[in-house]
Amino acid sequence: DLVWGLDPASKQVRVANFHRETVKSCLEIMEASGINSWGEIRPHHVGIRVGQGQVKNYEEVFEHMKVSKGELLEGKGPQPLLHLYNNNNNNK
Repeated sequence: DLVWGLDPASKQVRVANFHRETVKSCLEIMEASGINSWGEIRPHHVGIRVGQGQVKNYEEVFEHMKVSKGELLEGKGPQPLLHLYNNNNNNK
């Protein structure tokens, strides 16, 4: 019966457990990889399935979105990022 999944109290516990175990597993992978903090994770560390049996890292998938330090401040870089950057700064 699917109705039990709609109980907010039960769902809250399940979501919290799932999140805790996901973070725990991620920390174990980081430790095994020699990564000491979340700040050390880079696009080449994260994989994404792009097809059946095909995985690429974020650096490969989002290569067109690379920016150098300060580029957005100078109005340079990929148009989609410039658009987001400018919209976010105009709303402050």
